[in-house]
Amino acid sequence: MSAATIAGLTQMGFDTADSQGNFKTGLTLAPSDCNAAADFVLRVLDDGYGARGDMRLRFNVPFAPNTPSTCVPVS
Repeated sequence: MSAATIAGLTQMGFDTADSQGNFKTGLTLAPSDCNAAADFVLRVLDDGYGARGDMRLRFNVPFAPNTPSTCVPVS
């Protein structure tokens, strides 16, 4: 990762010591506060990884291995 990415993630509160193979952070939310979680994810993608609206993103979701075929990507 670039120094800019690591700096951006550090500013957002991530532990950037990658000795465990990944960066991590915690986010405490009220059960009904999905907007705060979505805002945080978008900030991480934008500020940390430089993702932009016209970019195509791929996600790996290992904790959802049995996703039904009716759950298709929308963008």
